[in-house]
Amino acid sequence: MVLTFRGCGLVVFVFIYLLMGFQIILFSFFLIFLKIIFILLRIAFITLFERKALGFSQLRLGPNKVTFLGLLQPVVDGLKLFLKELYFPKKLVFWGVFLGPFIGFCVILLLWLIFLKKINVRGLNFVILYVVVLVGLNVYSSLISG
Repeated sequence: MVLTFRGCGLVVFVFIYLLMGFQIILFSFFLIFLKIIFILLRIAFITLFERKALGFSQLRLGPNKVTFLGLLQPVVDGLKLFLKELYFPKKLVFWGVFLGPFIGFCVILLLWLIFLKKINVRGLNFVILYVVVLVGLNVYSSLISG
């Protein structure tokens, strides 16, 4: 005796299709996470190299206190940065302190849009105007944050 499920083929197909789509999305997030980790590691070792070079130019050893040759020094610096106690005065406008740098960061990201597009000669005037406007807007982030 053979069991057949009529009409369930479409449901199974949709379920498998959605499951495969979820796996692709999960794998894409995993790849993005790996890229971010590798970028952070590159930045950490570039700062370590910079500190070693500055120490060498000043005739001192440089960062060598944490582990072997100071390899974990960028990690310790990052932990110190995040675990540092924040000081807030009593009469502080919280939205201004946090909104000002956010606005400045968004304006700088908008400036990067220039490099993503090919610019012809006729559009160059608009690009110059775009840069002048965004640089003018960046002043407001300094005013808001105090």
